[in-house]
Amino acid sequence: MNDLQLYVSKTMQGEEYVYYLNKEGHAMFGDDGKVVLRGKLAHAILRNDAWLHLFCPDDWQIEIDIRYKKNGEKKKIVPDMKFRDEEGIFHAVEVDRSQKMKINEWK
Repeated sequence: MNDLQLYVSKTMQGEEYVYYLNKEGHAMFGDDGKVVLRGKLAHAILRNDAWLHLFCPDDWQIEIDIRYKKNGEKKKIVPDMKFRDEEGIFHAVEVDRSQKMKINEWK
């Protein structure tokens, strides 16, 4: 990991070290340099766990609007992730460790 020191940052999550790309690491891959803030790291790890648990969907999208109409009224929700499975079925996924379940049920 010492060779990657310029491109990764590390923090503790529970009792484990978590390594993640920093701005220079993102730039190395031609990415926009969007780095997950430490305060949102636990949530990002939950999203990654969900991606693995759901068999690594190809079209996984993070926090993208879903717009629809209900009774002629325009509505919008922003799930943590959305994707279509191999059968084309659309899924919206919420993962939270601190938000009340009532809010997720409403979504």
